[in-house]
Formats: sequence, structure tokens, C-alpha cells
Amino acid sequence: MRLFYVICCALVAQTGLLAQTLDASNAPVVGDSWRAAFLATSFGRDVVGLPTPGETNATFDFRYLGNEAVLEDGTTLLMAPLDSLVSIRIFDVPTAADFGAGEVVPDFPDGAVGTDDGIFEIAFRNLDDDNFEASFLNTLEDGVYGIGFGCVEDGEYFDAITFPEDSLVVLPFGLEVGDTLLQESRDTTVVVAGDTTFETRIVRFEVLSTGTLRTHEQDYANAVALRVFSFAETRESFGFFSTTTDNINFYVPNSFAPLVSLFLDEEVDDDGELVDPTVQIITYLPTSLSSTAAVEREQFQLTAYPNPVTDGVTVEFNSQLAGGATVNLLSTDGRLVASREYEGLVAGVTSLRFDVPARVGKGTYLLQIEQGGMTTARTVIVQR
Repeated sequence: MRLFYVICCALVAQTGLLAQTLDASNAPVVGDSWRAAFLATSFGRDVVGLPTPGETNATFDFRYLGNEAVLEDGTTLLMAPLDSLVSIRIFDVPTAADFGAGEVVPDFPDGAVGTDDGIFEIAFRNLDDDNFEASFLNTLEDGVYGIGFGCVEDGEYFDAITFPEDSLVVLPFGLEVGDTLLQESRDTTVVVAGDTTFETRIVRFEVLSTGTLRTHEQDYANAVALRVFSFAETRESFGFFSTTTDNINFYVPNSFAPLVSLFLDEEVDDDGELVDPTVQIITYLPTSLSSTAAVEREQFQLTAYPNPVTDGVTVEFNSQLAGGATVNLLSTDGRLVASREYEGLVAGVTSLRFDVPARVGKGTYLLQIEQGGMTTARTVIVQR
């Protein structure tokens, strides 16, 4: 379905009539993955440039979020280097064999998927492929819903539950500029000790504006700036807890993860001034999107030999345009291992030599070509 959407977009875009909205192309698909970086630097709102509500032909420019950027006033901003990025992915929901001893296996609906999109847990707890927080998702006609959660310890699932009858939308479909969606859920739970827990969850979505998203990596057409405000309150006999988040996510077609997320704090003091006027940012870089991979793989006709690789590999592909291209070597979880830029290429069949650095250990990697905003990759095995 998503491949069909990509083809349709290419045709409709020629007429200038392509609608900018969130739809089924943004559904999470098994095999999709991203790298993400939480930028420790706080940015002023004037630097970030918050989207203007109601605008339909905006330019969201985040090109300054590279490895280093110098602003007009001479300030130098240092960003997270590529090798510090963490990966997130969409995968199949677990089967009974994936659970630890004595664990109850949830009843997942057809089409459900899992994700380890716990960037804060990964970044600050140093989790890995065998230990992470998991979320379970289900796509319906009107959006993507969170239907449960769990954790993975030493490769096995524990404490996994689903609640499809009380799920909240994670990403709504079909909202246009100015549209809002408010969802509220109230629960009452009686725990074993006899105490009663009251929970309230409120999420508000608003499409602020649409336009072109410009990032350090590339430009994206048909981007949507979606503001998401969430409030969760828990009352128990021994305490009261609440959390609030307010962020603006920039989505593009065919990506479930936003490519840029801005985290805001709207708390004001007695004088009506913002307590914290700065903005925290998370950036995401697609490493595998199943919606576009088949199309771009066919266009590039990428081959690599010898494979297995020892020291170097010959990369042959159908160059889509004259100019430059980048060859990346990625680990299977999306981490950038090595990269080289090539200039002065001509359109047509091209052959390049890519040397694998000595520091790269043996194993399975992805050899990726980036050119003109398109990417494709092949699996290569490094032997030392």
C-alpha cells in the first residue's frame, strides 16, 4: 500500500495538487528504522524558528542541526556526531517463544507491530538490542494507536500488556492545517492491596502548518508540523503524580517517526514570562524505509564486490545525476560506521572504490548509497 502511495505522489506532484496531510503512508511498517539524536544544547526560540499556525507553504529550515554550525552572530553550535546517534526500529510483535518463563503472552491484534522508540531510555540508560523498552502499535483507518507496552531483558519480553479497548491515538490521519483532535481517557484500577488508582490521560493534536522540511541531510517536500500536547495524572492513596509534554513534530510522507521534534516548556512566572524559553530538539534520520526502498533500489541497481569484503569493495551503481554521491557503511542497527563522499560523477553506470577502515570489525553491514535525496543499500560481510 505504501509503495502505491509513493508512486501516486510522484504523479500527482507534477500537477502541484498534492495534499499535505498525515495518512496511511505514515503507518509504522516492519523493517523501517531511524537513527536519532537528543541534542543536549538548548536553542532559543528565535534560532529554532517555530512554525506559524495556519501557514500552508512554509519552509521549516533545520540545516543548522549538522555536526557544527555557525550562526549569523558568530555563535558556534556543536551537534551530536553521527556515531553518537541511537537507533529505533519497527519490528514484528513477539510470539510466545520470545517471552520469559511464567510470563503472560498478550493477545495482539492482526497488523500490530512493535517499536523500541524509547530514545530517552536508550540515551540515558545505555540500553541495547537485548534490553529496551517496547511499545506495541496498531494502525486503524483514522490513525496509529498505542495498544500496549513491555520491556525486554536479556532478549526476553517481560511485563508486556495490551489494552486495545482503552488505547490512545499516537498519530492521527487526515488532519489538515488548523484541525485539532482531543482525546481523553479516565481509568479506575483496584490494586491487590485494596487501594484504588485513578488515571487521567489527555492528548491534543493540532496541525500547525505544512511546507518543505530542510535538514542537514536533505530536503523533504510535503512536511507537516504537528503540535502534540499530552497530560497524564495518576492519583493513588500514597501520592499524586502528573507529567506534561508539549512538542512540535515535523513529519514527512512514508515516515512514522518525525524527522525533527521540538520540546517546549510553556510554564510562565508571575509576570507572564516563560520560565524556560529555550527549545530541546531530537533529530531523526531514516536508515531504512520500506515504502521507498524498492523503488530506489531498482533505480540505483547497486552491486558491491567482492562480497565478503576484506579491505576494500568495488561499488557499482546507476548514478541518477551528475555531481556527488556518498557511500556509507552502517551496522545492522543503523549506526554509521564509515562514510566517504565522491564528487565529479557523471550520470549513468558508475564504479567506485570504497576502502573499509581497519578499525571496522568483521560482521554483517549495510553498504548504502546516498544521492539526490535518495538512498539504497546492500548487505555486505566484512571478513578480517
